[in-house]
Amino acid sequence: MLKCPVYRNERCLLKFIFTQDFNSKVFQLPVENFNNDCQGEISSCSFQHKEIAEQSAPKEEAEETPVEPVEEIKFITRVSIHKCDNPYLVKADVLMYPSNNVLTIDDPLLHRMSKGLIQEECDKIKKPIKMGSVYITNNGGEKSKVQARQIFHAVVSGESRLVNEQDVKLATRKSLYLANSFKAKNIVMLPTDCGTHDIADIARVQLSAIKTYLTTEKDCEIKNIFIVMEDKESYDVFEEYYQRIF
Repeated sequence: MLKCPVYRNERCLLKFIFTQDFNSKVFQLPVENFNNDCQGEISSCSFQHKEIAEQSAPKEEAEETPVEPVEEIKFITRVSIHKCDNPYLVKADVLMYPSNNVLTIDDPLLHRMSKGLIQEECDKIKKPIKMGSVYITNNGGEKSKVQARQIFHAVVSGESRLVNEQDVKLATRKSLYLANSFKAKNIVMLPTDCGTHDIADIARVQLSAIKTYLTTEKDCEIKNIFIVMEDKESYDVFEEYYQRIF
């Protein structure tokens, strides 16, 4: 058994030389333990009593809170970005076309391919036109070369073509809601910048609106959302934001 080196002649030299108050302050020894006789056994020493007690006390192990794995959201609908020379030749159930609040077809290509018939149908819609709303026409009929069956005119700008981002969100989600209610499976979307708004902001807002709809609409049966554009710069920006958002 290990013996204490300061225990001599059957007494503790620390207790013999120094007073009780001094030892209590220096060794932080409780007063009631000062007169305990260790008999030279270190395990019974009063000056390490507190430390031994602390070491011998069972430690409560902190309960680990189980971390639930984050479930990756998997969409039934496939969203993809495409560059093509003529987006109006893409076969689809719906084409979402960014429009102004007077429903004027600004793209000469769409106007020519539809023989002006889409514009004629737009002119018959009762005014005023509400921002953030969606107005539906057909593709111009048998004479039209536009491949989408229906045109969703998403009103995202005023007559001056200045785009409102909040209206982009609303019109994008409404277009998807209407397309799903019509049992549309394939949708073509154009960037909603109207040639005036920053394409990076439009990519962020439009893609976020699509993801919000797909996340909240559990009964969505749309198979494909094709976001189609003619220039490479817009394609690169949309592809970059697609990687960030999806």
